[in-house]
Amino acid sequence: MRFRSVHRVLTLLLVMFLAKSTATSLSDSEQEPKIDIKQDDEEAGLVIGDHLICNAEECYPKVFEPTNEWKVIKPAQRLPPGLDIRISLEKGVKEAKLGENQESAQNELVIAETNKHSELSTKEEHEFSKEFAKIRDVIEQSNSQNWVDVESVLDDLAEFAHDYKKGFKIISNEYQTLESFAFNESVPTQVRELAARIILSSLRNNPPSIDFINENYPESTTKIYNELSKLGDSADNALLVKRFLSMLDVIFSRSEKVTINDEILWRHYQAMDPVSKIKVLEIISKYYNKNNVNTVNGPDKNLVVVQKWTNELTNFLQVPELDEFHLREFFNCVCFIKENFKESIKIDTDFINWLIVEIESRREKSKDEVYKRDVDQLEFDDQLAQSRHMVFGNPNAARLKERLYDEDSNLGADEL
Repeated sequence: MRFRSVHRVLTLLLVMFLAKSTATSLSDSEQEPKIDIKQDDEEAGLVIGDHLICNAEECYPKVFEPTNEWKVIKPAQRLPPGLDIRISLEKGVKEAKLGENQESAQNELVIAETNKHSELSTKEEHEFSKEFAKIRDVIEQSNSQNWVDVESVLDDLAEFAHDYKKGFKIISNEYQTLESFAFNESVPTQVRELAARIILSSLRNNPPSIDFINENYPESTTKIYNELSKLGDSADNALLVKRFLSMLDVIFSRSEKVTINDEILWRHYQAMDPVSKIKVLEIISKYYNKNNVNTVNGPDKNLVVVQKWTNELTNFLQVPELDEFHLREFFNCVCFIKENFKESIKIDTDFINWLIVEIESRREKSKDEVYKRDVDQLEFDDQLAQSRHMVFGNPNAARLKERLYDEDSNLGADEL
């Protein structure tokens, strides 16, 4: 819980920083974001953006989203006209709900297939409002002849999604619209792929965007697994499958709980080329991780599944072309699995032989003066060496080998 609180504070500071940076860089033709820090009574310490209000504990919509049930009005929220409002004496808070004649009006504002968080008529404009208004028309009209135009607009938006500030603006305002395209089987594949690419680009290397999804759309990972279950292994679907897997991987990179659907991941994994398989193994490595240990050791634990993925990870580690980043990630995952499940998981001899050769190879490299300057590299190499016996062998042998190695290192040159 302490991590979650610190994490939210850091996100809050990032929002403030981005708002300040954006205000100084926008041209006269661009609308400056309305960021304000309230200091009065219950609104003290709030950061108010274009669409979100944040405090040290949470972020919530700037515009109150009414339903047919009474809901608490949070500090500084704007109220749409025509609501029923009351003060709850029991709770000591102000509450509001839709008026008797508003339900049908509210439904008209819901975009097809995005019915969770209703869009209100008071929705504020943002930098890409016109572009998204245009592509939303297709959902409402279901006019297939407009898909070419929509594809063109999405293609242009994809260029902006890579930008740190613009990516967050797209995700925080238009995630539902993009999701309604990406997760819709009736939409052409190339349009679905473009929408998924924009989501992915807006999330990648953008912690505030990832945190926004994890906080406001925690069901997204379930939806992605659901879409992956529907996609076959044809060449036409291959790129869309990769986009969805990459979305899972990025979202899980800052998630407090990582989940896997073994059946779905394994089916796609078997049909993929070696490079694409790495994306699945990245997800597996985030699942079998010390930060996710409670989920891993839950009631659904299946040792057959654990052994299967362990075999795949150890096989990939022996591929000479595997880059150092993935080598470390996969190796740490295998170490966690072995330490967590102990004798229940078997490590094959080929992997142990590879590990011995790899340790000696890195020990030779460590004699190079340039190599020695990379502290992180040397720390990992040391971890690799210690794991030979401490994780994958006999800990007593590890202590003996370490003592002998230290004695050898103390010998004079004429004694060697």
